[in-house]
Amino acid sequence: MKFYKKTIILIVVMSLLFVICLFFYNGETEHSASAVDKTKLLDIKSEDVVKIEMNNKGGKFVFEKVDTGWRAIAPVNLKFDMSRINGILFAISNLDIGDIIDKQPSDFNQYGLADPASIGVKLKDNSMFVLEIGNITPYGDGYYIKKKDEPIVYKAEKGLCSEFLRQGKDFRDGRLFDMTIDDFTALTIRKEDKVILDIQKDDILWDVFAPIEGTSDLNGVEPVFSMLSYLCISDYIEDDAKDMGKYGLERPSYTIGVKSDKINKTLVLGKTTNEDDAIYARFEDSGDVWKLKLKDLYLIDNPIKDLSVFAYAELMENVTGIEIEIDNKINNFKIDAEKNDIKLSKYYLNGKLIEGTDSKGISLFQKFYQTISSIAMTGIEYNYMPKGKPDIIFTYTLNKKSEIIKVEFIQKDELNYYVVKNGRYTGMQVLKSTFDEPEGVRDSYRNLIKTVGY
Repeated sequence: MKFYKKTIILIVVMSLLFVICLFFYNGETEHSASAVDKTKLLDIKSEDVVKIEMNNKGGKFVFEKVDTGWRAIAPVNLKFDMSRINGILFAISNLDIGDIIDKQPSDFNQYGLADPASIGVKLKDNSMFVLEIGNITPYGDGYYIKKKDEPIVYKAEKGLCSEFLRQGKDFRDGRLFDMTIDDFTALTIRKEDKVILDIQKDDILWDVFAPIEGTSDLNGVEPVFSMLSYLCISDYIEDDAKDMGKYGLERPSYTIGVKSDKINKTLVLGKTTNEDDAIYARFEDSGDVWKLKLKDLYLIDNPIKDLSVFAYAELMENVTGIEIEIDNKINNFKIDAEKNDIKLSKYYLNGKLIEGTDSKGISLFQKFYQTISSIAMTGIEYNYMPKGKPDIIFTYTLNKKSEIIKVEFIQKDELNYYVVKNGRYTGMQVLKSTFDEPEGVRDSYRNLIKTVGY
């Protein structure tokens, strides 16, 4: 009997607890957040917007759509990047209702909505929509927001709301070179009056003219172009500055000339600023001065040391013959390159057809050509003219007006060669051991000689 009595009491208690929980759940105060379906706060399409008006701590910003895109109405001379306008349009047309925070607030001040920022848009049918943005939420994951003339307070996504709080300088795109590595065609860096890097694209290769002479490829020059691709303005200092001297920009410390198929720009660097490890900068054709972080210019002092440079390389399709002088023997190679299908190309050694391939089916001549095109720089020595007879000579005949390129390797010491091109020292040194590596220059060369029967 006692057992049943206790069971009944337990059931009654559990029932009471359930009713109490249900009461408080249904009677939730209006100040508590309640989840709603993810629906758009404004039912508009970005392409229908013809005018944007923003008011925030930075002032009033008005943009109007015109035939050529968008123009700033206020401030009249505001410089802006079109990507910023696109960001605002995307945000206003994709802002989801997150949570309903308060349906009938008695005090808008607690949400920062008594004196809010605002974003208004006008559509092509002349309808207007205005949102008011208040404080960031306590957890920092959103902003309090409401429609103008409506009381309901919502929580909206932080990232999208941030687009409505942009101020003057925030409308600019801080990236200096909005390009991929493939877009660059030439680069010249000067330190004061001295050229410390001069490279130019030639088909898929890169010619290096300073501070040494040689050849590189996309992978070889990638480090310096990667630096430039990510270079961003850290702070805007002065628009249309008249006195460049105070920023060290009259006689710059560095200039960086960049070319692509679309642009030809020169970046000018001036004085450094110790308080924030930055440097004053501008484009040569502009009076606007800004700052760049020194850490973002990490290759600026000696860029050549981070590049991979070869003694000489040329696309095989541009070469008709090579004379090789090595180990006191001279052999001549003729190249009949088929540009559209390399498998149809033919190669001759002293007039005899080379037909051999390696275990992977790669032409033995192509393999040899790759080895002589990959002799990489391992050291630099300026202002010197090597003396003595070269140990190795490669003489290329090009199909460009039968141009001759003669590359000589002259012993520096027991470990290194100087590289001389057409009688002029390139400034480059290479390791002698490069020629003796397994499947390297001498290995592949001997295989060719053996295959042809010499």
